[in-house]
Amino acid sequence: MRESVNIYGWQKYSTYMHPEQRQLQRQNLTFTSLSNVPGNAISFIFTDQIAELNDYVSYMLNNIRIEDVEKTLDKEVYYTTKIEGAKTTIARTAQIHNGAPINDDDFSEKMVRNSFAATKYMNVHGNRIDEQVLIDTWKLLTKDACENTELGADGYRTSDEIQVGSYTPVQAVAIPELMNKWIDFYHNDELNDIPLVKAIILHYAFETIHPFCDGNGRMGRLLMSNFLISQGFDAVRAVSFSMAIDRTRSGYDDAFVKSENVYQDCTPLIEYMLGDVMYDSCYEICLEQGIEIRNDSDDREY
Repeated sequence: MRESVNIYGWQKYSTYMHPEQRQLQRQNLTFTSLSNVPGNAISFIFTDQIAELNDYVSYMLNNIRIEDVEKTLDKEVYYTTKIEGAKTTIARTAQIHNGAPINDDDFSEKMVRNSFAATKYMNVHGNRIDEQVLIDTWKLLTKDACENTELGADGYRTSDEIQVGSYTPVQAVAIPELMNKWIDFYHNDELNDIPLVKAIILHYAFETIHPFCDGNGRMGRLLMSNFLISQGFDAVRAVSFSMAIDRTRSGYDDAFVKSENVYQDCTPLIEYMLGDVMYDSCYEICLEQGIEIRNDSDDREY
């Protein structure tokens, strides 16, 4: 079993940070083979809090019954597109899922239609993620509803004229190499003993590399779920992580900002995603299904 570290209260790296806290965090970093900036490995700290949340979420996902998958998919598509600005309803999303024609002048409805198409494609091809599968999925996701096409409309982003909030993604020339490493990391055995953490790190890397001109958020969330399904967490199909992200959106954005530090230490995002998103989402379903929530590591009732 991976050993966790007792660090109370991760702190943002800054000139005002206490030297002892900085040293404590630095000496406990685990560096991965994954990068979002050439020569700068992404890292994290496997804190006691992350270890405990990992155990609870793993237990819940291994016990949740896979019910109402289509209804859950409607929620996931509704919320993942809402996060990116779509204006529609769950009811209308369900109609589109069931084959209702869309309004070709409605950008939001195109986003919804495309998200269903990309998910269906990923369900078929998601076990062999490579550059072509990523590009094909992205093209389905952004069909007739792609913004910033001048930054690269045929595949990976080709322009550096992009800003994501306060964050400036890596230069386009570095994207192919970084994404090759991302694909290798996706398929290798690194961190497979903690697949929930690995999925979040994959999400962090994808979003901060920002390989496409548009649709990166939706792609990243879809890929995170796909990876977890590939690791045996089939119950992810019965959970909408995007719904939890939407209702705690400021926490999502803040966790990314905190993780974009000199060490690419994404501990804040891992703690947020495991707690506010995965734990809370799974907990609600466990209550609905009458599942007793326990911790795999010590069999204590929660």
